[in-house]
Amino acid sequence: MKNNLYKLWNRMSSGSYFPKAVRGVEIPKKNGKKRLLGNTDNRRQSGTNDRRHEL
Repeated sequence: MKNNLYKLWNRMSSGSYFPKAVRGVEIPKKNGKKRLLGNTDNRRQSGTNDRRHEL
């Protein structure tokens, strides 16, 4: 785990870490209001620096 944390910290500090996009989805509640749920967006967006596809 420490090795993974170090790798993540290293990528974040060097500017090479790009988190996945999150899409907000409204979920209806019983009282009629809505709450926002953050859902990972697996679609590739144009203009992102996703280096996984370059390997």
